[in-house]
Amino acid sequence: MSKFSFSKKAMIVFAVIIVAWVGAWNIWLFLDSQAIFSSGWSRFIFWTVAKIVIWILPAIWLVKKTNRSVRGLLRVNSRKKCLVWGMGIGSILLLLSVGNHLINDTPMFSNAFSFAFFNAIIIAPIFEEFLMRGAIMGAFRQKHSFVLANSVSALFFVLLHVPGWYYTGNLLTNLSSLTSGALVIFVIGWLCGLATEKGGTVIAGMIVHFLNNLIS
Repeated sequence: MSKFSFSKKAMIVFAVIIVAWVGAWNIWLFLDSQAIFSSGWSRFIFWTVAKIVIWILPAIWLVKKTNRSVRGLLRVNSRKKCLVWGMGIGSILLLLSVGNHLINDTPMFSNAFSFAFFNAIIIAPIFEEFLMRGAIMGAFRQKHSFVLANSVSALFFVLLHVPGWYYTGNLLTNLSSLTSGALVIFVIGWLCGLATEKGGTVIAGMIVHFLNNLIS
């Protein structure tokens, strides 16, 4: 097997995911223009199903095609390492978020439950980390250094957000901002990758992602 076979598969899978994700956004805009989505529940179902089909299924395929297993990806060999790195890095991001809200005197939590919040603290940490750090970084990591594999996955993590920014009219703002958007997402993605590597499981990255999204 050639040196770049695993990384090539990861890049091909990610390219397909981006194309399909753009398609999902176009379908969403069309259906939304027809007033089909009348509730937060229907929106939540649409995007959750889209993520399962477009992100998770290809991620599972990539894991298997790079000689790994989903069970192995989610296995926790050391609870201590997983919690130390996951909770450690995640707590730092959480405290930074709390500090930002205190400085700007903005509310940390919404008074009402929303599907967007549920997506941010449950769906996003699980799905995005499984795809980006578990499937993609893991594929690169088999033949390349951690720094390279993690940097590529963090960059891909930013690119995964680009269609959403574009279709919601926030692309230029998120690409140019130094305090939010692309730069921050790259750093957060890199830290999730660090937790995954040092914690020995993608679960550690999910913990970081959860704590980072807990206060938005």
